[in-house]
Amino acid sequence: MGAELDPMFLTHGGSAGASVELLILGLAMAVLGVVFFVQKTTKPIVPVLLVLGGIALGIGGFVSAQGADEHEDEHPAAAVVDYQETVDALCEERAAASTGGDDLGDAFFDRAHAGIHEIATRVEAEDRAAAARLLEAKGAFESDLRGEDVGRSSPLPGEVDIREKAKNRQLPPSLQDLESDLDELIDATIAALSVLGEEVTSCS
Repeated sequence: MGAELDPMFLTHGGSAGASVELLILGLAMAVLGVVFFVQKTTKPIVPVLLVLGGIALGIGGFVSAQGADEHEDEHPAAAVVDYQETVDALCEERAAASTGGDDLGDAFFDRAHAGIHEIATRVEAEDRAAAARLLEAKGAFESDLRGEDVGRSSPLPGEVDIREKAKNRQLPPSLQDLESDLDELIDATIAALSVLGEEVTSCS
């Protein structure tokens, strides 16, 4: 199986390589022009044209290299997601859900949400079922946080503060339902990471 070329190399590395080649070719033409001029083996116009052509190629290579560097600066490398941090954040949500803490949802949205999306995107190419399971579990937990299935009028013990913090969102029918959906989200996340060959430590 042949080695795959990195698209970033084709964009930036290829441009840099072409720039160096132009500089080398320009220098070679200029040197050749000087040699012909000294030896006087050709018409006088030939070494002049070679030197001028070499200078032009050298300037073109330099400008091309500068443009490639500026283009690379405009497109910094994407941030690398810490998958262990994603799982740890879900475990913190599990602890908050089990106690009815008023920080329910904070760790998920602040530190796990983006990571789960990246995991799903990566794993979809290798295992669509694992990606679908992960996205379904994420959607179920988000529905719990939004309280889309509320079926009671009075909150469970410890939920009053959560309602206040959540402001315009209601709470799920019970913390037990939320815990169950969160457990599935944690399991689906770890399973997807396993498909990708990423080793993480689950909740203790």
